[in-house]
Amino acid sequence: KGKAPGSSQFYDATVYITVHSAADSKVPIAAMKRPALTLPLEFSLADINEMRSGAPITAKDAVMIKARVTNSGSIKTKPGDWIGYSAPFLIAKKRQIRIIIAEISE
Repeated sequence: KGKAPGSSQFYDATVYITVHSAADSKVPIAAMKRPALTLPLEFSLADINEMRSGAPITAKDAVMIKARVTNSGSIKTKPGDWIGYSAPFLIAKKRQIRIIIAEISE
């Protein structure tokens, strides 16, 4: 099993925050990357964060957020990465969410 985020193993780790359509959670529609040492962190979602063309991110139907801590630096989930998910929500109606990163990828 991996060590919990915040342990000394994660000094060089990266946290990826990805936003996904609740209807299609495989491909992110927005993403950001931060050093894991910045956890817990606050961030804002805006149309400028969108990675794909189409309707603005703030006009999307329900979205979910995935937070992942990795030592590999890879954009793809690897075994041993720590992951947390939000419940689906509407960006226009939600001001704050909390994600607990407590699941280990296999």
